[in-house]
Amino acid sequence: MIRTDIINTKKLFKSIFVAALATAVLASSMIHVFAMPPYDNIPEGVSEETWNRLQDNTIEYDEIGDLVQYFNPSYTMAMDSAGGNVETLSLATDQFSTYYRDMDLGSAIDSTRDAISGISSAMENPALSDSDRQKYQQQLATLNATLEMTKQSQSTMEKTVRSLNQTVRNTKKRVEISLRPVKRQLEFGMQSVFLQYHQLLINRDIVKKQTELYETILSASTNSEGQGLATESERLVAENNLNSAKLQLEQLDSSLETIRRSMGLQLGWGVENLPDIGTLPEPDVEFVDTTNPDADKTAAFMHNSELKDVERYSGGTAQRNVTDIKTNEYRGQLVAKMDSLYADMKNKKALYEAALTGKERAEREKAAADRQYQLGLLGNSEYEALQMSYISGIASYELAKLNLFSSINTYKWAVDGVVTLE
Repeated sequence: MIRTDIINTKKLFKSIFVAALATAVLASSMIHVFAMPPYDNIPEGVSEETWNRLQDNTIEYDEIGDLVQYFNPSYTMAMDSAGGNVETLSLATDQFSTYYRDMDLGSAIDSTRDAISGISSAMENPALSDSDRQKYQQQLATLNATLEMTKQSQSTMEKTVRSLNQTVRNTKKRVEISLRPVKRQLEFGMQSVFLQYHQLLINRDIVKKQTELYETILSASTNSEGQGLATESERLVAENNLNSAKLQLEQLDSSLETIRRSMGLQLGWGVENLPDIGTLPEPDVEFVDTTNPDADKTAAFMHNSELKDVERYSGGTAQRNVTDIKTNEYRGQLVAKMDSLYADMKNKKALYEAALTGKERAEREKAAADRQYQLGLLGNSEYEALQMSYISGIASYELAKLNLFSSINTYKWAVDGVVTLE
């Protein structure tokens, strides 16, 4: 049922006719039960381009918030539960708007004006009898009264439609605000899983490169053994290294698929479908140097729902004092946490910059090692050591990039009120 404090027909409708019409429409909307499939149309406030991106088979990092809002089972269930009045009200508003359009009061006003114009022209005839003139005057009076009544009804109903639509928007906004902490926690959680996926992807890339390296070394060892230049033991070591790397690769692939399936279930793909996971965005290095820690702490105080809960109190002076103590304690913990997260960002940025330099050096050394190995100037063990150094350098860079991105992300969420205090 629509609460009377949401829709008050006595306030919305200024005439008995409109009030009776609205009551009938609203009553019929409460009788019928509609089971409409979700998102037959693009949700309000979402562009067609954005909606189409959400419908593809790839979960991009910047889409996670929208995917949670429109497809996460927990959030949509909470929205459905809290938004029952919204759906009923929205349906009633649509029905009233349709009924108003079907009445076509604009055409009725135009027709009445045409009739008034026709009678006025007829009355200009000098040969018109007094009795006919009197009849025309009565008709004019009736038509003018009808015109004013119709115009008033049109104005009142237009205001009613606008008021109902605004009520729907306001009610939706109140529901979204009440569920904002839930959405933020779910979004942060899904972003964390996204980053975990890329952590495993870095590990997989390391093992994949090791596998390719061991295949090259095994091939070379096999050829050398056939020529009497290497022992069977060396070949067996290469085989064991290769088999171990392949096993690790299979395990990582299994873990990556598990994460993809888990994210798919949480973001609307269902049981049967397996989404792709998009690339990791580049970290916003400039943010680390330009953000204002003091302003960020103020924002964190404002957005932190747990702090707001601590600040609430009921009772007299004694309770107020207890509340003040708890509030100051929590604020102190939050300040310490923000300082720690900010310092972590600065540290991760320094490590990222150092890793970038190391990556560039590793790429140069690898190119030189490849040339020397092809010319026979390096043995298998020497080449393996140099290649492993390259793999380590690249992995260190990718890991540093991931860690910096994750650190910035955690800091931004803390500013927005999502933070865990030890």
